[in-house]
Amino acid sequence: MSAIRFFVRDGTGNLQRSEVASFDREGSDLVVTLTDGSVLTLGGYFVEADAVSNQLFLSDDGFLTEVQISEQGGDLISAYYSEAEAFV
Repeated sequence: MSAIRFFVRDGTGNLQRSEVASFDREGSDLVVTLTDGSVLTLGGYFVEADAVSNQLFLSDDGFLTEVQISEQGGDLISAYYSEAEAFV
C-alpha cells in the first residue's frame, strides 16, 4: 500500500507556515488549526504502526514545504518543517 500525500492549500493555492497555529492529534485524525481560527481535519492521517506513513505538504507560491509529524505518545505530536521542491 502506498502512502497518501496531503497537500494543504488555501483558496489561492497557498498556505504559509506562518498561517498554521498548531497541529493536534485526535484519534487517527490530524487537526490543523490556522491562525485565523479555521480548522482542517485530515481524517485517517495516522495509520497503524505496520503501514506506510502519510506525508503532509504545505504549498506556498509554488514551493512545497514538508511537515514532518513526529508522534510523542498518546495524542502528543511534534511538527518539523523541511523544504521540499518547486512545482507548477
